[in-house]
Amino acid sequence: MTVADTGTVTVSTGARLHFGFANLSPAHERLYGSVGVALEDPRVTVSASRASSISCPDELDSHVRRAVARLDVPGAHVAAVETLPRHVGLGSGTATALAVFAAVARAYGRDPGVRAHAPHLGRGRRSGVGVAAFEGGGFVLDAGRPTAACDPGRSEPESWTVPPVIARRAIPDDWRFVLVVPAADPGRSGDAEAASMRATIADAIRPSRRASPTSSPGGCCPRSNRATSRPSAPRSRRSGG
Repeated sequence: MTVADTGTVTVSTGARLHFGFANLSPAHERLYGSVGVALEDPRVTVSASRASSISCPDELDSHVRRAVARLDVPGAHVAAVETLPRHVGLGSGTATALAVFAAVARAYGRDPGVRAHAPHLGRGRRSGVGVAAFEGGGFVLDAGRPTAACDPGRSEPESWTVPPVIARRAIPDDWRFVLVVPAADPGRSGDAEAASMRATIADAIRPSRRASPTSSPGGCCPRSNRATSRPSAPRSRRSGG
């Protein structure tokens, strides 16, 4: 999409539900492997336009700075139109990071290519569901990552790629998901979440050394034919102004 210097780009994407990991044991050839679904609502919606410096709400600042640095552009004016509650299981971090990046990229006439850029935005290290939901919606299964390539001590973006999608199905129109968010402290995120995942994997190592894996090659990732889905991709539009 080509955007004029005075144009504003709006990108909107739905939340996602993550149903868990298929495998957290290093005994298998692949680690993680996520299942999840993209929702139509609630949504994240942001607008962006070119600027000589960064202008945005505080809650978007880190996302905008990463996008501007990654795209090597002088700046952007970004506004939040709709937001998701944070750390309650709706994928707000990934949805917001990718929406901001896509909006800024399109404001400068760039193809966002979010899958390739996601690691540099701090997204898609363990689960590929959030990136896949942003790209095309639907019910998603990702392949996880090769266990040998998973080094808990490395966090730099160059050390991982987003797990590939091995199955995607369209959600039937008559399906509904009831979201209940309890009045409780937010779930783990950031360093605390990463430490919890490392501890879970470390706990799995001890019993796995006493018994050989019984899964077929590919570990947590069953063979699956690729399916054509009816995607619910992020919506974008351009307005003059």
